[in-house]
Amino acid sequence: MAGQTSGFARSILSLPVQMYVRSVCRRGGPARGKLVGWSGLRPTEETGDERPRLVLDRAAATKDQGRLEVRWATEPDDLPRGAVDYRVAIMAGEEELAEQTVSHKEVNPQRAVFSIEYFDHLGSDAKFEASVHISAIGATDVPAVQSEEFVLEFGEAEGKSTAVSGKVERSLIDGASRF
Repeated sequence: MAGQTSGFARSILSLPVQMYVRSVCRRGGPARGKLVGWSGLRPTEETGDERPRLVLDRAAATKDQGRLEVRWATEPDDLPRGAVDYRVAIMAGEEELAEQTVSHKEVNPQRAVFSIEYFDHLGSDAKFEASVHISAIGATDVPAVQSEEFVLEFGEAEGKSTAVSGKVERSLIDGASRF
C-alpha cells in the first residue's frame, strides 16, 4: 500500500485549515472592562473621556518611558510555531504610527510590545486617538481585528503602571522547593 492514502487520511488532508485572530486583549480582570496592568494603558483622568491612554515619557528612565503590550488569541489553538506571521500596527485614523511583524508562537496568547523607540519619529507634543490593528500576513480569508480606541500621547508619566502576579516566597530556596 506504499504511496496510497487511506480514505480517512485523505478526508483530513482535504479539510480547509481555518485560522482566526480571536481577540485583542486589553480589558479583563475580575470586573470585565477594567484595564489590565500589563498593557501599559492607564485610565484617563479627564471627566467624560473613558478611553484609556498611553503616555510615552522621553525624559523618564528607560524602564519608565512607557510601552504598549498587545496580546491576542488565535484559533485553532494548535498552530505550529511560525505557521503564520502577524502584522501588528498602531493606527491613528489612516496614519500608521508604528508597526511590527510577529511570528506565531505555539502558545496563546500571541503578543507584541511597542516601546518608545517605535514612536521616535513623532513630535514631543504629539497626541493621537489610536487603535491596534492585527492581521495575518498572506491569509486573506482571516479577518483582521481592531482594538478599542485609546489616546497615545507624549508627556510626563504621573505614575508607573505595574502588574505583578505570583506568590511571594521567603527565599529562592523555599520557592524552588515547591516545584
